[in-house]
Amino acid sequence: MSEFNDNKQPRRRRTQLNAAQYAGQQTLDNSIPLIRTEDAPMQPTNPPRRNPQPPPVQQSANPPMQPMGAAQPMSAVQPMRPQGMNQPGQGSQYAQSGQMHGFRGVQGTPMQPQQGWNNGVQPLDAAHQLEQFSWGQNPTSMNTGRNQPIRGGQMMPNQPMNPQRPQNPPYPQQNYGGWQQQPMYPVNFPQYPANGNGGSGGNGGGNHPPAGLGGFNPEHREPKNEPVRRKPSGQKLLKRILFCACAVAVICGLVAAGGAISNAIQEQNEREALVASVTAYDDKYVPNVYVDGIHLGGMTRAEAEEAVTAHANQQRDAWKVRLMYAGQLVREITSADLNMTVDVREALDAAWQPGHTEGGIDARKATMDALAENPYEGYSATPSGDNVVIDNILLSIAQQAYIQPVDAHIIFDYNNFNNPLTIQPETVGRYMDTTEAKNQVYQMMSSLVSGEVELTTRELQPTTTKAMLEPQIQLRATAYTPISTTSTENRNLNIQVAFERINGKMLAAGETFSFNTVVGKRTKANGFYQAIEYAYGDQRMGYGGGVCQASTTMYLAAAKANMTILKREPHSDAVGYTDYGKDATVSDNRIDFKFRNDTNSTIFIVATVMKDSRYDKSHKVCVVSIYGESLGKGVKYELETVTVQTLPAPTEPEYRKDTNHTYATYVDQEYTYRKATDGCVVESYLVKYVGGAETERKLMYTDTYKAKSEIIYVGTVERTEEGQ
Repeated sequence: MSEFNDNKQPRRRRTQLNAAQYAGQQTLDNSIPLIRTEDAPMQPTNPPRRNPQPPPVQQSANPPMQPMGAAQPMSAVQPMRPQGMNQPGQGSQYAQSGQMHGFRGVQGTPMQPQQGWNNGVQPLDAAHQLEQFSWGQNPTSMNTGRNQPIRGGQMMPNQPMNPQRPQNPPYPQQNYGGWQQQPMYPVNFPQYPANGNGGSGGNGGGNHPPAGLGGFNPEHREPKNEPVRRKPSGQKLLKRILFCACAVAVICGLVAAGGAISNAIQEQNEREALVASVTAYDDKYVPNVYVDGIHLGGMTRAEAEEAVTAHANQQRDAWKVRLMYAGQLVREITSADLNMTVDVREALDAAWQPGHTEGGIDARKATMDALAENPYEGYSATPSGDNVVIDNILLSIAQQAYIQPVDAHIIFDYNNFNNPLTIQPETVGRYMDTTEAKNQVYQMMSSLVSGEVELTTRELQPTTTKAMLEPQIQLRATAYTPISTTSTENRNLNIQVAFERINGKMLAAGETFSFNTVVGKRTKANGFYQAIEYAYGDQRMGYGGGVCQASTTMYLAAAKANMTILKREPHSDAVGYTDYGKDATVSDNRIDFKFRNDTNSTIFIVATVMKDSRYDKSHKVCVVSIYGESLGKGVKYELETVTVQTLPAPTEPEYRKDTNHTYATYVDQEYTYRKATDGCVVESYLVKYVGGAETERKLMYTDTYKAKSEIIYVGTVERTEEGQ
């Protein structure tokens, strides 16, 4: 049966020579001696399969080479080397991987030095020698008709053999089991450099022998014709590719399965670790749970109750809150004031819930993770009963701190004529908002934290301020009328009585002033005195004589204060204390003087009789001032009159009998009571001035004063001779 087939490598046949056979190989070229470096006996491991006779070899004509090293030669055995090994290369020793010519792809197995050695020499049979050495060039006379690749070497191109050219083995010198091959180089043979593969023969280029073939010389022996391995067909190549793809797929599947198994194992380990981290707190409080500031994580319920109770009792006894206001201590609240007790069990039960009542491991773990971000805070201190004690303490303090706001108001001192109006400034109120303080005390009590609570107050603003009132007490107008030095005492007293009733009068916005209403009836019972008064164009005695000067002065002040005059009557004749058109007469029965306050604020009236500093001390003057809303900057009003017509007085006197004998008793006696006077028609105007310039003129009244004839009183008693 042939030793080759399509898919298998040829079997290698080795024949081990015994010592005698090996000694017969002395006819080989002895240019490369075998030198033993160690005298360790070696035993062969594999029995020889066959013992073919090696082909005859020729002695090399080259002189033997001297050894390069200091090794001793073998005992009686002559060194041998394969034919064609004329020059040593850097290949391996005989056990180097080689390929016999015609044995494609077969790599030799090195013979172990310790096996099959006799007397320190490695025996070789012919077949083994053929496996250790190969041709330097691949002849073309093989049955394949083409170059055959040599494993471990390069394909040599077809070229004629030059038997004279020595083959230089490129493999390096190696030592196997203490044996070395010491090549002997003839001086007349060129040496070829080794390739980069350490003498493997391939990839080196040039004519270097293939790796491990040792430069076998083909002129000494013909290569053995061996069966050539055929190139695999397309179907077989496809099968190989499919086989490789399946192998890769299987490997990838195994790798993926291994990764999945590894991940599953890792996930299982992680799950077990998670469960262990949660179940470790089945009988303990989970981390990040606090009661009264004590961390209960890792404590049992008994340990937690003991720790929290001791801490709570200590804090309860030392607890107090100092109520402060503006840096001053107002009140101190202690635990004894509140009869405070500690409820530890309720707080501990509430603190046990997180991490234990969620149901599953994952839910409990989620709660524990959430507590790491937002810890649970519980407190055990609670007051006995309700919080009435705290409420009452704060209420009492708030009542003491309360200040009622007071509006600014006007003080009207009408007896102080020079400065009758002053303003009492407003008072800002204050109250204490106990809500915030109460919450702070509650919180400190529930957490058993001592400290200070600052009491705060808030202002209560009044509705009316001084700044709001100042524009409302400005002097609007003042009117003067002098009192004649011939005025009687009773007349002056009547003026004072009327002014006493007018002085200090306050007239609200929109309110009407009535002289008769304010002054009252001019009677003795009402405090008036008899004095000469004008009535029906004549002067006569009556109670209240002189009050018309009071009403006239009041009219002048009201007109200049820009009050709305509702009713005013002039006298029938001129008066001595003012001009035509500026007077205002009054009478109990039918004549009154009225005006209305049409400003936006209250007006204040000051009326008095005072000495006139412009004259001596005997001169007196009636003065009326009106205060209220300012007229405006630089604004004032004046009452001005214009006589539009003069009425001539009658030329004939008017005689009157004095039946009362007041002015004349006898018929031959006459008393001129009044001189003849002209009458007139007078127009009165209210003129507005701004900054001294007239800006407005308004007609108030047109008054007619009749001409007066002379009045002469004549007595009624005839004189008798006895009476003359």
